[in-house]
Amino acid sequence: ATDAAAVGANPFTQTDVVVKVGNVGMDVTDDHSVARITTFQFTSDALDEASLGEVLQWKISGFQAAHKDAVGLVDNATVLDVSALGIHSLADLVQTRDGADLHISAMNEASHFEIVLAGVQQDQVVAENFKFA
Repeated sequence: ATDAAAVGANPFTQTDVVVKVGNVGMDVTDDHSVARITTFQFTSDALDEASLGEVLQWKISGFQAAHKDAVGLVDNATVLDVSALGIHSLADLVQTRDGADLHISAMNEASHFEIVLAGVQQDQVVAENFKFA
């Protein structure tokens, strides 16, 4: 287990799983059978492949919206750590619906990627679900 200080300054009660995401596509299912924070840490090498003109796509099933416990700390949530990709806020991301899935992308000069959250509604994704640069 990795504590929240190791993955950033977000107010998480605990972090049980950190998945590093590099320059390969991925499709991950997280069943959240126990309360925990799962952080997908997108690394800067993801941009290396994208700089060649390829748009990388990562798909996550079982995404959990941020929930706050009785003292206001986030628990049992999925966090998308896009800090290494140069993303500073939700305003840097484009969110679109495609059927039952939410597509999050940044198609700016430096970043060419798409994160697909299977079965997630747009109102389920809030700032606490992200770690920004």
